[in-house]
Amino acid sequence: MQLRLAALVSTILLGLVPPSAADPVAELVRALPDDILQIGVVSGPADTPVRFVIVRGPVSDRLFIQVRDGGQLLQSVEVAEVGTTSRRLEDLRSEANAHGVVAFVDFQPSDETETAYELFIDLENLDKYVFQPVSN
Repeated sequence: MQLRLAALVSTILLGLVPPSAADPVAELVRALPDDILQIGVVSGPADTPVRFVIVRGPVSDRLFIQVRDGGQLLQSVEVAEVGTTSRRLEDLRSEANAHGVVAFVDFQPSDETETAYELFIDLENLDKYVFQPVSN
């Protein structure tokens, strides 16, 4: 199951739906594994090439950062820490700053006290993101 999910997410994120497909969206929908409950795309700040892809699974959510330009995917990185929390994303909003983009990620409340996190994104190197509890 995890392998199928990883393959599907790779297909979505890398744009590997065959261009020869008559309807790439229909092809993508047919390929969705049963354990995917929802997929959402959240635009990043205006005037930035960033967007976020949220994949809701049966136990937890997964979060991906994408940089796109002219309809082409340039970079895509999973925020691995989100998938290991066994928690649901409740809200995600972002803004541009001098260093790239900062996103504010809220989880549904649970037994853990911290529900708000910051995600600092360097547009030049998505792999160098920082995901941490909100600092004051």
